Amino acid sequence: TPWAETFPAMLRDKGYWVGHVGKWHCGAFPKEQFDFGRAYAGKHWIARDKGQPVHVTELNERDALEFLQQRPKDKPFCLTVAFFAPHAEDANPKQYLPQPTSEKLYADVTIPVPATANEEAMKRLPPFLQKPENEGRKRWTWRFDTAEKYQTMMKNYYRLCTEVDIACGRIIAQLNEQRLLDDTLIIFTTDNGYFHG
Repeated sequence: TPWAETFPAMLRDKGYWVGHVGKWHCGAFPKEQFDFGRAYAGKHWIARDKGQPVHVTELNERDALEFLQQRPKDKPFCLTVAFFAPHAEDANPKQYLPQPTSEKLYADVTIPVPATANEEAMKRLPPFLQKPENEGRKRWTWRFDTAEKYQTMMKNYYRLCTEVDIACGRIIAQLNEQRLLDDTLIIFTTDNGYFHG
């Protein structure tokens, strides 16, 4: 079956303790295929602690640390931490919603605007990209079509990136604390990226 050919399935079959936390964008989450599985995404703030909103990056970090602390110590392990941030929250006009602790980051910085972030450059694009109904054009309008909006969105985007970086640092620190860091392969990749105008 296709699932049997995935890396979590193959590793679990070989005796690994396998976990996934965070974004799952492959249909219904197959929780039964993981020893530890928690899937969530789509919003930066998620009701979790007795209905109280928790930032998705904090959930990623918490769940990853719980996996590492509660895993069987006599088994090898594989954990996927699928961060939702810094993905935009498309239905929210703010698009990028970092944690309040990050508000001061980049506050006194002016993010350079790309030379092609203007109407003149837009008019040089193929006609289908210029249409208002084009998904890329719509998202550009949501996020970057004014100088003020560009600064706000980019600073919040970079705040979300920094939060992911901090969470990764804490997960790595836990591996170090458990004296596993030198025996752990860490693969950092992405399914998403922006040209930022």
